[in-house]
Amino acid sequence: EASWHFTVDSKEAYQHMPLDEWAYHAGDGSRKPALGNESPALGGGNSNGIGIEMSIQRDGHIFKTWQNTAKLVADLLIQFNLPLSHQKYHNDFSGKECPQTLRKAGLVPFFEELVANEYYFKKNFGEEIDNYNFISHNEEILSNEGAIIKIPNRTTKVSYTIEIEMKNGEKLEKTFSVIVEGLWR
Repeated sequence: EASWHFTVDSKEAYQHMPLDEWAYHAGDGSRKPALGNESPALGGGNSNGIGIEMSIQRDGHIFKTWQNTAKLVADLLIQFNLPLSHQKYHNDFSGKECPQTLRKAGLVPFFEELVANEYYFKKNFGEEIDNYNFISHNEEILSNEGAIIKIPNRTTKVSYTIEIEMKNGEKLEKTFSVIVEGLWR
């Protein structure tokens, strides 16, 4: 029997079951913490966790899926008044190589930085911000969601603006630049 609370893709997060229901996604809770050379898995993920699966479709964008998942994780940590250190992976409970793409590519720290940024932003400014937008000034390379959509032939400096609308009506904006390495050097 397998079940989980959320599935996240490059478009949105889908909730499958209430958060107060026990899902079967990460270990049954009967396993004791590892000792010595045993597998480092914790066990107890079903009874103490919220299961989130990431769905990468052929036409989907993996980085956008990670970004959407980071937003959901930050929202849940804040909702349940938990610190960042309470974010765990399937691997932590069962020893399974999951999330596989993040782990095999060495991108777990990158994902954790995405979560930390969302957490910090929402924790410190969430009550004051009405809306925010990412505006690319080089849409052929950088989307309005912040994704590199085309690698340029030559290394190119691209820019984007972040606009923030505060609930008090104030609008803030700041423009940033970043270098995107090209195919040719």
